[in-house]
Amino acid sequence: MTPKDGYDVLRLIEHGQICYISSEYVEGEILAGWMRRHKNMSKEQLFSLIENIAKQLNLIHKCRKKPACQYVNPYSIVVTEEESTYFLDMEDGSNEESLRFMQKRVVRESFLPAEEPYYQRAGIELDIYGLGKTIQYLLSMAGPDPPLSRREEKRFLKIISKCLKYQTRASYANVSEIRRQLPRYRQKKKQMSGGRKKLLLAAGVLVLCFIMWNTWRGHFELASEPGIEQGIHLGEPDDTEVDSEEYGGTYPADSEEQDEALISKDQKDLRDAYMELAVMYLTDVEDYNKSIECLEKIEEGYGPAEDLKMVAMALLGKKEDPEGLEESIEKLRSLGDLDSGIPVDDEARYYLCLIKGYAVLDTEQSAESILFLGRRCLNLDKAEGETGKDIRECMASAFERTDRPKDAAYLYEEILAEETENGKREELMIQHIRLLCMDVSTDRNLCAQTIQEHLRRMPGILEKEEFQRLQREYEIQVEGDQVWVGR
Repeated sequence: MTPKDGYDVLRLIEHGQICYISSEYVEGEILAGWMRRHKNMSKEQLFSLIENIAKQLNLIHKCRKKPACQYVNPYSIVVTEEESTYFLDMEDGSNEESLRFMQKRVVRESFLPAEEPYYQRAGIELDIYGLGKTIQYLLSMAGPDPPLSRREEKRFLKIISKCLKYQTRASYANVSEIRRQLPRYRQKKKQMSGGRKKLLLAAGVLVLCFIMWNTWRGHFELASEPGIEQGIHLGEPDDTEVDSEEYGGTYPADSEEQDEALISKDQKDLRDAYMELAVMYLTDVEDYNKSIECLEKIEEGYGPAEDLKMVAMALLGKKEDPEGLEESIEKLRSLGDLDSGIPVDDEARYYLCLIKGYAVLDTEQSAESILFLGRRCLNLDKAEGETGKDIRECMASAFERTDRPKDAAYLYEEILAEETENGKREELMIQHIRLLCMDVSTDRNLCAQTIQEHLRRMPGILEKEEFQRLQREYEIQVEGDQVWVGR
């Protein structure tokens, strides 16, 4: 989808508890493209961006005319030069190209639940799911300065996890609930002077001593009461709540014990969210350090996280333990055969992680494993878009590793049919030519015709050093539009 200077978007006018909707033309850029150019934004920008998107969606849900947005993803949102956000008016004919793009499988599978494979039904629940996936996408793409704190990451992960609980009571009922829980950006307060720090520290010590004395005295008196045994906790649990302005909502009073209790309660949801992010960093962004950071935030002893970390470390070149790497990959692979299944929703991305790990091993046996997993994904139509191309490229390398250049060349034909970037197309064409010429069973006239067709489409190939090396190796001669292959 090519960017353009302006879009017809939804203009939302709030009036009390309801909202009126119209259409207007604004100059801007689709959010997905904008994010690629603004990865190193400030934390304040990131928080403001997420809040503005949630606010716009909340206003749409207040409209009587259009109570649901239907298309909630990074390709349905426009960002202006002032960093205001708007949802595309999908009923306007000028946005037909964007609408067609969002109907592609790679977009649908990334931003719709498995139960709703197409953008056919509109509903608040689907919008909330799309918002959760969009926030997840923004966090995976952005590298805010300063970085998110541990508390902010936990808050976002909890929000995403709850958004993705589609058609369950555990999900949000409306976007207002999400907005109340979004972290708010706060600049750090200035450091206090050394004398004031010492004074407060001394006061804190005195208060702590007083609290400890009262606690010990109360415990002693309670234990001395007839009929009451020492160590029994009496009374109702302390459910004291505070209105936390920092996080935009009401939460249990801050304390390490309550924070740990929250983690324990939602441990699986947070773990799953971290696993999803780790897989996205490893496959889509190819930021292996970020992937490792996510995996290290999962509780110790969770096998899949430890094994996936081994894969990420190998891709960084930090682990030289082929046997340990192979064992980790095999354990991750075996999860697909268990009732519990793999630990993430996107099966193709998950297996692409394993395929990348097998590629590091670089053995004939690992190449066969790549081909097996690749066919599994392709045959089940689980690999589309960039993930599908990455899997095919790994399979092509595996075919070459096992001396099957003709099969590898066929896969490069498929990848070429989907690739649109000229620089990448040139690289793929040169690889395709190399594999065809390498296969001694391929007729030289067919090689010449293929080279001729590639040169007609991308004449810049002639200037590439890799193509010139192939010319010398296989005696490829080019005169005008005529091509001959001697060897």
